[in-house]
Amino acid sequence: MTGITSQSSTIDGVSLAPLLKSSKALPTRDLFWHYPHYHRVGGARPYSAILSGDYRLIHFYEDNRDELYNLAKDSSESLDLSNSEIEIKNTLKKKLDAWLQSTSAQLPVNN
Repeated sequence: MTGITSQSSTIDGVSLAPLLKSSKALPTRDLFWHYPHYHRVGGARPYSAILSGDYRLIHFYEDNRDELYNLAKDSSESLDLSNSEIEIKNTLKKKLDAWLQSTSAQLPVNN
């Protein structure tokens, strides 16, 4: 699109060129987050997350806890569905675990 030669390296993401060249939407895909560290500012704790369709699953490492939200119905993530939507939670947790393993993600360790 810009006329430069592409590099032969693995890139995490997809090209947005098709979106810019036409009115077609990009295919949907799962999105993953992984933050295995503590952060003093804001008090962030180690977690990983997956966004799949309307659902977001967040796994917290400190207490091995999962939270599940339906973002189409609850964009503020105020209603945790992890105890009522067990099948969806388990499916997303398996996808998240598989992604973490496939990327050799560094997991948090207790001091």
